[in-house]
Amino acid sequence: MLIELLRTTDDYRIRYIGMNLLEKLGEEAVERLKRALALEITPQERVRILEVIDLLTMDITAELGRAIGDTNRDVRLAALRIAERLTDPGVPRILCHLAKDADLEIALDVFSCLGRMKIPEAVDELIDILTASKEETRSAACCLALGNIASAECIEPLARILEKEGSILSRKRHTSEVRVAAAAALARIELPEARKALKSNTTHPDPRVRQIVADALKSRR
Repeated sequence: MLIELLRTTDDYRIRYIGMNLLEKLGEEAVERLKRALALEITPQERVRILEVIDLLTMDITAELGRAIGDTNRDVRLAALRIAERLTDPGVPRILCHLAKDADLEIALDVFSCLGRMKIPEAVDELIDILTASKEETRSAACCLALGNIASAECIEPLARILEKEGSILSRKRHTSEVRVAAAAALARIELPEARKALKSNTTHPDPRVRQIVADALKSRR
């Protein structure tokens, strides 16, 4: 009855009280709630459960992975909000896997989440995604995630993208969208190495890159 209440009630206060009552029922209540998430319920019912499930348990990594990969964006965003609150080391691994392999629509939300979470442990996997990806939009989103994490390790792969086409050191050619994203990402990193990378691109052939670089350097004077 309590789980049915959680599924069907919009009022967050009522669902909060319901979760407190479920907590008194122990582990059995946790397992029942997890099973409810896996049932063929409506997206809105799934969202209602996701909005409060971490009040009862933090051991929801597997359920979270399925929900983040859901084709319904409301479900996906509800799950990503939980991911930002959890400290389970398995969560960044799940997010990076989805960022790399999930459909683009899902991956874009995941990249945004990784950027907000600012998890240094995700940097190496994001760099691998950036190196391997042949999808323009996925690569651009990856750049912005690295820029939001803003650690020193993010700078070199972003700067490499801005190298002139045909450079011997360039590993592959990048589209204007990806170069612009890389410049914007570097502009978000408040480290001397990032400023140096920006200064080396004041005469970049892409006018949008030049504008981002100019604005970033001006704001840091």
